[in-house]
Parts: sequence; structure tokens; C-alpha cells
Amino acid sequence: MEVARVLKPGGEARLGEILGMKGEAKLKAWQELIVTLESLGLEARIEPFKIRETNPQPRSRLVIKKPIPQ
Repeated sequence: MEVARVLKPGGEARLGEILGMKGEAKLKAWQELIVTLESLGLEARIEPFKIRETNPQPRSRLVIKKPIPQ
């Protein structure tokens, strides 16, 4: 995956919602992506975030980090 190549050690990428996917389908897709990212040596997690809107909907994003080598 390109993100593994372009992130600097200690760098972080944040990916927004998967458009067109909701509920269990979105969660399953992200879980599969997390497994792939972790196999490439990256750390990944899903986190909630807020957007100021008139009718805010629960939102989440995928946060990817490239660890600093020890």
C-alpha cells in the first residue's frame, strides 16, 4: 500500500468515512484494512470525530501511524 511507503517514521495519516458504506459493512471493510496495514508494520485504529453541522451524524475515521524504529 502506498501509505506504507510515503509515511515517514512517526508520521500519521487520517482517512475519512468510507462513502457508500454503513454499519457492519463499513466496520468489516475497515477491520480488513487494519489487518493489511498492520501486516505492513503500521499501526491503525478507528476513532470517532466531530464535525460542526446542523444535524451531526456519528462519524469515524481511520488513523494510520508509522512507528519510529527502535
